[in-house]
Amino acid sequence: MKIKKILPSVLLLVLLTATAGAQDKDGEFQGLVTGPFDGLVADAPMRVVHIASGDSWQTRTDADGRYQIDGLPAGDYRLQVRLPCCEYVPYQSEPVELGSGADRTFNIQLKQGFQLNTIGDDVGIATAQILAEQDLPDLPMPETVDGKPDLTGMWMYGSDPFPPMPKLTDWAKKLVAERTENHFIESPRFRCLPTSLPIPTHTPPIFGKFVHTPDLIVILYEGILGFRQIFMDGRDHPEDIDPSWLGHSIGRWEDDVLVVDTIGFNDRGWTGLTHPRSEEFHVIERYRRTSYGGMELELTIKDPAVYREAWVKQMPIYLAPNEALYEFVCENEKWLNSAGD
Repeated sequence: MKIKKILPSVLLLVLLTATAGAQDKDGEFQGLVTGPFDGLVADAPMRVVHIASGDSWQTRTDADGRYQIDGLPAGDYRLQVRLPCCEYVPYQSEPVELGSGADRTFNIQLKQGFQLNTIGDDVGIATAQILAEQDLPDLPMPETVDGKPDLTGMWMYGSDPFPPMPKLTDWAKKLVAERTENHFIESPRFRCLPTSLPIPTHTPPIFGKFVHTPDLIVILYEGILGFRQIFMDGRDHPEDIDPSWLGHSIGRWEDDVLVVDTIGFNDRGWTGLTHPRSEEFHVIERYRRTSYGGMELELTIKDPAVYREAWVKQMPIYLAPNEALYEFVCENEKWLNSAGD
């Protein structure tokens, strides 16, 4: 009798376990990414976002324009493709259902962007061309005499194709809207004034030349001021900092990660195209060299007057030993005098 009573319970447990296993089975998206004239788009950054949870998975298309993202739970997704300006319009799908354990093919055709096919018009194309021209030796990552990664060299800054959106305060939202409506006419970059960290240059592609010594790291760049200093000698920030465009930077090592802490900014700078900043603006950079030719930067921005929480961004950096810094001259942007005509 006991066996008869227990058996249905065992069978029910087995059935429930099997059903749960089927529901939890991972699925995948795969397909092709093409341009407006059916040409294959290689190395395109892709992301799928699980709408209910907000979880996301990223990949890039291969040389044949194909992508595959597996290990996905069932649910509705949005598929996104976003290349750097300006050859293609950023793409986002309508909600796409993925069943449990489903293998779904979803092809994407991108629309033509607004670039004019002139040299340097598309930052993504220019960056890819520059990287293709670099001569990188097959060597291990270089180190300093004390065993830390040596960051010396010419580096080109990339971008995160899917950066997190900052959470702005009401005051910042209003100011951003005003600046956008006025076509950024008051931007410091239009008035020959410095722009933002980590490399405050005016025009992409963005290069920084690192000069790495035990007590000081200097980054040279093409732009107003032309350099920034990171003190590595153990000093603290001054107690009474005179606010400046680039602030005061001190660095330290956490294992193989260079952590740079910068405060002491003035409130005249803009972050990106439109964001304001206050004198409470605080930047933390975490540089990690991953290979001979690659480095990763995690950039954390804090400013209680502007952001409701810390804004954290990821940025790839590429060694570009064949490149050189060139003289940059800004002649007070005289064209602005006729901008309203």
